[in-house]
Amino acid sequence: MNELAKHFSTLELRQWRLAFRAASAGQLPDWLGSAWRGLFGHALREAVCQCEGPNPEGCTMRATCPYVALFEPRSRSEDSLLHSAQTAPAPYILIPEGGGPISADESLAVRLILFGAAKQYAGLSTRALIFGAMKGIGKDQISLASTSLSELSLDGSEQPQSLTELDTAVTSPKAPLSLLPQWPGRLRLEFVSPLRMRLRNRYVGPDDLNFGDLFAQLLRRASLLRAFHCTLATADESSPDFRQWVTDARQLDFADSQLTWHDLARHSSRQRRKVPMGGLVGHCIIEGEEFAPLWPLIWLGQWLGVGKGTTMGLGQYQCEAAG
Repeated sequence: MNELAKHFSTLELRQWRLAFRAASAGQLPDWLGSAWRGLFGHALREAVCQCEGPNPEGCTMRATCPYVALFEPRSRSEDSLLHSAQTAPAPYILIPEGGGPISADESLAVRLILFGAAKQYAGLSTRALIFGAMKGIGKDQISLASTSLSELSLDGSEQPQSLTELDTAVTSPKAPLSLLPQWPGRLRLEFVSPLRMRLRNRYVGPDDLNFGDLFAQLLRRASLLRAFHCTLATADESSPDFRQWVTDARQLDFADSQLTWHDLARHSSRQRRKVPMGGLVGHCIIEGEEFAPLWPLIWLGQWLGVGKGTTMGLGQYQCEAAG
């Protein structure tokens, strides 16, 4: 196990798939990630908020509030490399399945990932999604009835689970790097949801993405998730050379890339307008033994996402050995 794999071996997660059935026909957004996130936040706050005043910032329950832990985590890291992070990354991801026109009784689903200590909110989070979906999702407020709940293993296999079992079962979080395969020599990165990266005050286009920038953003995201939500470094653990990893990555680049820009937008009730959230889809090829030392983080990124909008399922990619 190299230094990169060893450092991120404590980044653990649990994940579930919640399936639903539509109560009526209607029109849903083509990308449901934002709708699921909004539904989740409203239902969770309604379930747990005990703030009595108009200003939640002054609430005395913030330190123990599950809503704050999931939606408004605060920076508490003393790591000098992470000091610029004003807030911690949210310890959850919602990955939607389905969207667009929907008929009555049609099925759709959402995958929930919780990182590190956020596993304690598994029961609360799944209930919030289920009860929030019953009230309706999307502009048409289509009611969704829960049909199944399954915990997903790292290989994608499903184990059916009830809400009661979710509350009582003792299941350890899983570390993706425990299943790290050997570097295949040639790899295809398939972006299955739009990659929305902003660098130097502009969004990265199809001809602008390079491996160094992608790796640097992925390294920062993984480092923040580990520092704020997973097992912290022990006193005798040496500090890894983050800058050297980025320097090494910037010496490399894709052997090929076939990327296009995919337009997406979400409706913001607060801003009362459509908000762009398009990004890159397609694939990139990396090859050569010089990528092997960086392979652990590339593999891990399949569960983390990269770029903007990761909590709503943007920036998701899959690794496939390329012949």
